[in-house]
Amino acid sequence: MADEIAVLGIGGAGLKVVSALAGVPGSKRLRLGGADTDSSALDSFGLRNAFNMGGEWTQGMGCG
Repeated sequence: MADEIAVLGIGGAGLKVVSALAGVPGSKRLRLGGADTDSSALDSFGLRNAFNMGGEWTQGMGCG
């Protein structure tokens, strides 16, 4: 059994799943992270491990 599990949410839906996992009992064992092209979405979730993808193309505005 692993001591820690890494979960990476991609895009808006992935960030919502990761956010929901943060409130689950036992989530202390999860290393949560997210990646999105929308920098404001990443900021709103407050993840410690957040990655802005394609920032130079989208200027942080997302691509959807």
